[in-house]
Amino acid sequence: MDPGIPSPAPTGLIEEYLKLGLRFDRIEEGYVDAFTGDPALRRSVAAEPRPEPAELGRQAERLQAELPAGLDESRAAFVGAHLRALACAARKFAGEQVGFVDEVEAYFDVRIGKGDPDRYAHAHARLDDVDWPLRWLDLAPGYTACLAVASDAAASLDTIICEPIDGRALIV
Repeated sequence: MDPGIPSPAPTGLIEEYLKLGLRFDRIEEGYVDAFTGDPALRRSVAAEPRPEPAELGRQAERLQAELPAGLDESRAAFVGAHLRALACAARKFAGEQVGFVDEVEAYFDVRIGKGDPDRYAHAHARLDDVDWPLRWLDLAPGYTACLAVASDAAASLDTIICEPIDGRALIV
């Protein structure tokens, strides 16, 4: 699609998908950090009663069940991934406990798991030899991420690992 040519107005499932996303912004302001679509669509959603998170989850699941809804395979997969993420977010906003691994899968379409501790021990040993400032970030109980800033542009890391070992995760 040529970015210089305006897109046709969304219809059907896509319009409902856009409105669903805008409804999340009614639950948590800033959830939608940018909306470049039709301002009338945003105004329409803003005029609705405040949505209930559980209902938003049901809407996301209903829309997901309608896919592909005439969309090509890649577009349907894209929208489906977003709908799965929105359904998970709705469950969390509704107060449901969602496990960290399940949440990561819903948001990022990847199932994480623990790896081989020996591999991580080796990675720790390699990190001991790196002269980089490291900063450990808590992501969720038991999960952290390590940010490393290279002081040498020629230095590089092979793999990104974000799994706990000894209460920390590594980038190696």
